Amino acid sequence: MNLDKKIRKEVIIIGILLTLIFSVNLFLYKFSYKARNDINEKVNIIRNSSGNTWTVDDDGPSDFSTIQDAVNVAASGDTIFVYPGTYAEGSILIGEGITLDLNPGVILRFSTTNGLAIYGQLIAKGSEAEPIIFTSNQSSPVRGDWVGIVFTDSSIDAVFDEDGNHINGSIMQYCIVEYGGESSTPAIKIISSSPFIDHCIIKYNAYSGIYIQDSSLNLTNNIISNNSAYDGGGINIQSSVLTIKNNTISFNSAAHVGGGIFSWASTTTIIDNNIIYNSAYYTGGGIGYSGGNLNIEGNIISYNSVDYKGGGFGNYEGGATMTINGNIISNNIAGTGGGIYLSDWATFINNSIINNTAGTGGGISLSGRGATFIKNKFINNTAHDDGGGIYLIGFQPSEEVFFYSNDIINNYASIGKGGGIYVTGLPIISYNNIYNNTPYDIYNSNPLETPVNATNNWWGTTNVIEIQEHIYDWYDDASLGIVAYTPYTDGTKPILTSPADITYNEGSTGNEIIWTANDLNPTTYSITNNSVEFESGTWIDGQVFTIDIDGLFYGTYTFNITVYDIDGNCASDIVIVTIVGGTNPTLTNPADISYNEGSTGNEIVWTANDLNPDSYSITNNTVEFDSGTWVDGQTFTVDVDGLSCGTYTFNITVVDIDGNSVSDIVIVTVVDGTFPTLTSPADITFNEGDTGNEIAWTANDLNPATYSITKDGTEIEADNWVDGQTFTVDVDGLSYGTYTYVITVYDVDGNFAMDTVIVNV
Repeated sequence: MNLDKKIRKEVIIIGILLTLIFSVNLFLYKFSYKARNDINEKVNIIRNSSGNTWTVDDDGPSDFSTIQDAVNVAASGDTIFVYPGTYAEGSILIGEGITLDLNPGVILRFSTTNGLAIYGQLIAKGSEAEPIIFTSNQSSPVRGDWVGIVFTDSSIDAVFDEDGNHINGSIMQYCIVEYGGESSTPAIKIISSSPFIDHCIIKYNAYSGIYIQDSSLNLTNNIISNNSAYDGGGINIQSSVLTIKNNTISFNSAAHVGGGIFSWASTTTIIDNNIIYNSAYYTGGGIGYSGGNLNIEGNIISYNSVDYKGGGFGNYEGGATMTINGNIISNNIAGTGGGIYLSDWATFINNSIINNTAGTGGGISLSGRGATFIKNKFINNTAHDDGGGIYLIGFQPSEEVFFYSNDIINNYASIGKGGGIYVTGLPIISYNNIYNNTPYDIYNSNPLETPVNATNNWWGTTNVIEIQEHIYDWYDDASLGIVAYTPYTDGTKPILTSPADITYNEGSTGNEIIWTANDLNPTTYSITNNSVEFESGTWIDGQVFTIDIDGLFYGTYTFNITVYDIDGNCASDIVIVTIVGGTNPTLTNPADISYNEGSTGNEIVWTANDLNPDSYSITNNTVEFDSGTWVDGQTFTVDVDGLSCGTYTFNITVVDIDGNSVSDIVIVTVVDGTFPTLTSPADITFNEGDTGNEIAWTANDLNPATYSITKDGTEIEADNWVDGQTFTVDVDGLSYGTYTYVITVYDVDGNFAMDTVIVNV
C-alpha cells in the first residue's frame, strides 16, 4: 500500500463531493485543509485495520523510508515489505501477527544495544548473489557492535511440505549475521520457536553464533565460523530437538565446553557436517555435550583442540546416550582423548579415528560407562603418556565395553604404556586386527586377579613369542593381570559378504538379510538380533544365510552374524535394521464452520490415526491452546461456542515418533445473524407553534455499526451507535404541513432495522 496515494485518493473524493454541494472556493479550502492536517488521523484509521502491506524503500517511492516507521503503523495481520537498500535502524520489534518480509539485497545496520526481536514472522529469503545482511553500523566493525536477532515463543514456526520444502513460517535463507553478540547475547537466539535457518553465514560474533532453547528446528547448509562464547561458540543447544545437517562449523571457540557445538539435555542429530578448527578450554573442542541423545553420523570432525577432554568431541557431564556412525575423526588435540573423550553409553560403528594426539588416549579416552565399538579404525594416533590408540580406565564389571572387528594399528605412546590399548577394567576385545602399535599392542594395568579377554584377534603374526612380546601383562610384571589372547586367528579369515543396512516401513513385506560366507575349513556360525541368539549351527563353504525380517515393530534392530573356521578365525558382519513409520499420520478434514453469534453446539471434530503417534498441537489464530501426546484413532473435539463476531483460524498438527506430521485448518466464522431491534413510536400530530414535541427511538444489537435519520428523504443525522442507544429528534418549530421521518440502524454484518414516524403540524 502507498500511503500518500491512498490519502490523495480520499482527498480527491472529498473534493468532488464538496463541489456538488458548495462552491469551488469552498472545495479548494477543504482540499488544502485535508491534505495538510488529516494525514495523521488517516494513518490512525488505517492502522486499526488488518491485512495491510506497508512498503519500505530507502531511496524510492514507498509508504516509508525506514523499517521503524512502518513498524509504528503496522497492526496484527499486516506485512512490512522491505525493498533492497541499506537501513540504519535502532532496535526493531516485530509484534505478534506482523510479518517482516525482507527482499534480497537488504542490509540492516544496527548500533550498540540495538537488535531485532521477532514476535511475529520474519521472511528473510536472500539469494546466493544477493544475501540479506544483518551487521554493524560502525565504519570499522568489530565483534559485539550490536546485540543480535531473537525469535520468541510467539513467532511463527516454519512449516514444511511432505518433501521437506519450506512453505510457511519464519525463515532465514541466504543471510549473513555478523559482528553481533553485544552484552553476551547470541547472534541468533531462538526461544521456544522453530524458524528455518538455511544457507546462512553466521560469523565474527562475540557470543554464540546460534543459541537454541526449548525449540525444535533444522539448521542446514550454513557456515558458522569465528564466533565465541562460554559454552557452544558456534551453536549452543539447550533442552531442544535439533537436526544439524550439511553445515561447516569452523574456527569457533568456547571458554568452557563445546567450541563448535554444545548440546545440553537435547535430542541432537549431527549429520554430514564439517566440524573443523574449533577450540574449547575444558571439554569438546569440536562438540561438547551433557545428557540427552546424540546421533553423530557422516561428519568430518578434524583439527579441533581442547586443553582438557575430547579434542574432536567429549562429554562434560553424564547421562547421554550416543550413536556415532561413519565419521572421520582426525588430527584433533586434547589433554585426554585426542579424538574422543567419553564417559557415557555409546555405540561406535564404522568410524575412522586417525592421527589424533593427546596426553592420554590419543584416539579415544573412555572412562566410567559402557560402550560398544564395531568396525572402527584406530590408526596413527599418538599419546604422550598412556594409550596411543585407546585409553580405558575406571570401569567396573557391570559397565560392559566391547571392541569387535576394529582395526587398531600403528598407534604410539611416546613415553607411556600401551601404544595400542591401555586397559583398566574388563573390556571384551575380540575379532580385531591389533598390530604394529608401539610400545605394546595391549597394556593390562589391572591387578593380578583381573585378566583381560582379548581372544580371537589377529596380532599380525601367528608366532606366540612375537604376540606375547607385544602384550604387557603378568608375564612382564607379576603384580598385573594377564591378557588372555588365545585362541588367536591365523590371519586368514572366512570371507563374508556385507549387505547394506535396511530401513523399511512398519507393516511392509519382502524384507530380508542375505549373507554369503566362504572358507576352506568352515565350522560354526551364530546369528543374533540385539545380542540375543536366534540361530546357530555348522556351515559349509559358499553357504547363503537368508534372514526374514518382516513383522518387526517400530524400532532399531542389530543383526550380527559371526562365522568361524577350524583355526578359530572368524568374520563378522552387522546389519542395522530400522523400522520406521514411513507415512504421515492420517487426519480427517472437517468443513469450515460459520454460525450466528450466541448460538450453541458448535464444535470442530478431528480424528487422527498412526501406528506410532507422538505429539499434537492445536492453535487458534497461531496461539496454542491445547497440546500433548495422542493415541492412534484419537478424536480431538474443540468447542468453538462463545466466540464473538469475527474469523478464527483453528490449526491442528499431529506428529508421529518419526517426525512425520500432518496438519489441518478449519476456518470458523462467527456472524451476527440477527437484525437490530428498534422501537416504533406512534405518529405525531401537534398545532403549529406548540412545544415539547419529539420523536424517540431506542435500538439494540450486540454488534451495532451505523445509523441514518432522514426527513422527507434528506439525511439530517448519521453516525455510529451503541447497543441500547436512544435517538431523540426535536420536531418543534415545524411549519404547517406533513413530514416523514425515517431512521435506519445497521449492525456490523449489514443487518438493519428501519422505522418511519409521520409528523402532522
